Amino acid sequence: MTKFTTVAVAALLLATGIGAAEAAPRHKFDGSRGQHGYSKGVNGFERAAIRRSAARLAALRRQVHADGRVTIYERLRLRQATTRHARLVRQAHRG
Repeated sequence: MTKFTTVAVAALLLATGIGAAEAAPRHKFDGSRGQHGYSKGVNGFERAAIRRSAARLAALRRQVHADGRVTIYERLRLRQATTRHARLVRQAHRG
């Protein structure tokens, strides 16, 4: 009787565990590897390059706007840097 009770309880616990596991919501794998804000094709080196480019662009913006006057040459440099950064981001996300 004890052996039968032990087997029955084990089977009941196993069935309950399987049922609970099946009823639990499943995590949808989106392939983002935990890095939010980037597509799944961007690796660490590309993220670092994007950060460096964004830092350079921000520094250039600060430098251009430091004296309060933006010359045609500065506007051209700023537009080229913005385009270069946007191209880098687009290329990294295309993968």
